[in-house]
Amino acid sequence: GAVTENAMLAAHSGFARGFQSYKENKGVGRWASAGEAEATFADGIAWLKEHQDEVFFLFLHTYEVHSPYKPPADVALPPLPQTASAAAKKLRDYQGETRHTDRTLEELFTVLRDLDLDEETLVIITSDHGEAFGEHGHIGHSWKVYDEFLHVPLIFWAPGLLPAGE
Repeated sequence: GAVTENAMLAAHSGFARGFQSYKENKGVGRWASAGEAEATFADGIAWLKEHQDEVFFLFLHTYEVHSPYKPPADVALPPLPQTASAAAKKLRDYQGETRHTDRTLEELFTVLRDLDLDEETLVIITSDHGEAFGEHGHIGHSWKVYDEFLHVPLIFWAPGLLPAGE
């Protein structure tokens, strides 16, 4: 199963091939990337509950954390002074969206534990690119090959399958 958001992973582009279930949570425009993490993960969790007794592969794709950065008020960090740079202000909102995404992932991990799947499921978290916040004169991401764009998380979570730290 797969649950994604529109833009780069559209079903009509061939990304649905191989999935028995492929759902897109669409934003306003074809290339919108505002992020719909709550809806995407809620749909993924519903799919997971329907298939918990099967061997499964579930692909969840969100545009959180992605520009435009608009974290929910309860996880947003206090605004910076007006004199702060545009890059610093964007970084602050990026950090708020990161907190929001962490909370959304926590819900997934809780469901995996509640369904007794946490010790037999491998969760992989990664990103397609990084972001710059003033480094090399950039804000956002581009086609350059600076570390800010290339170094992304690659996290394997499998408490019953992989030893900690490996």
